[in-house]
Amino acid sequence: MVSVEPNTTYVLSGWVRSGVSGEPTSIGVKNHGGPESSATSSTTDWVFQTVQFTTGATSTTAQIYVYKGAGGDYGYGDDIQVRRSSTITVDSKNQASAHGMPGTQPRFPRRRLIVEGN
Repeated sequence: MVSVEPNTTYVLSGWVRSGVSGEPTSIGVKNHGGPESSATSSTTDWVFQTVQFTTGATSTTAQIYVYKGAGGDYGYGDDIQVRRSSTITVDSKNQASAHGMPGTQPRFPRRRLIVEGN
């Protein structure tokens, strides 16, 4: 479980892989006041997945999971994060704006760029 704010959009992200090719491993979120959402990979290579979700009007927690169903091996997850979604726009002069602050250069740790569409 993670703490969240009501009526807020978040992005769940992390690396997942399956121990056996063809057996799906999922990263997902549920019990947050909205529909369950997940992203799945069936490869033995590490794959970066993201899942966007919006909390309900009274939700203050969300359940995050990495899941692999029955099969020949384990599923794996690493570097799982939940972050409030950000909106980034680029004007005609290629200047970035983040959170309504013109000219701000947004910082994204570990090569992760999370963008919410308008």
